[in-house]
Amino acid sequence: MGRFRRSLELAKASWATLKADRELLALPVFSFLVALVVLGLFLGLVFIVDYDSSVGLENFELSPAGMILLVIAGVMLSIVATYFQAAMVGGARERLTGGDPTVSSALATASSRLGVIVPWAIFSWTVGAVLRAIEENAGAVGRFVVGFIGMAFRVVTFLAVPVLVVESLGPIKTLKRSAELFKQTWGENLAGQAGIGLVSFLAFIPIAIIGGLVAAVAGPVAGIIVAVPFVAALVVITTSLTAIYQTALYQYVTTNEIPTNFETADLPNSFRQKS
Repeated sequence: MGRFRRSLELAKASWATLKADRELLALPVFSFLVALVVLGLFLGLVFIVDYDSSVGLENFELSPAGMILLVIAGVMLSIVATYFQAAMVGGARERLTGGDPTVSSALATASSRLGVIVPWAIFSWTVGAVLRAIEENAGAVGRFVVGFIGMAFRVVTFLAVPVLVVESLGPIKTLKRSAELFKQTWGENLAGQAGIGLVSFLAFIPIAIIGGLVAAVAGPVAGIIVAVPFVAALVVITTSLTAIYQTALYQYVTTNEIPTNFETADLPNSFRQKS
């Protein structure tokens, strides 16, 4: 089976799993809504702390207290995102091992791992923040190097959330374990990501066309209003498929057992271990 076809097969297997548990699509939606609440709360606090009616919004400046609030907001958003990712992985793992997950069972799994989710979320956010700070103050070569490091970190930590959910490790051990698992499957294990990315891109094309046509006829605002719900749905589905693929990859690599719905996806070659 060629790489291109294998990528699509892995995406199809992930989709088959998602269809069996469509209620899990609520988890990325909950993540977005909770993130909005957190962001709104902290932006409101920043406004209360730093707004000066005598100078107005045009001359609004952040104080040290306001900056600290924004840092806390970033950390909280990272925790929210990681929590709901863990819930999705927990639900996917339950299905892939023959269970019948619900939103409640998925959230219960994530809640039981809060002790490792929070430190990992803080750690990963801090790494990202440091890299962004360096990138902003670096030259062209420096930005390229930092960008490469950031990309490498994201790739190496692809299995971090499944590691958190199943093995309940601390941040450094999670990083090492995720890197270890990545080394075992550093080549073909990216096929599923490519397949999901390709399917998402193909699904986005008609959305862009329809939004563009509406914008041409009724104006840009109308085009955005029409396109946004479809883009949001696509993001929710893509996020869910990625979590399912992560879970399937983790399960296969750690147990050498083919997960449910992935029997026809040629997993032995898709996740071929590298020496």
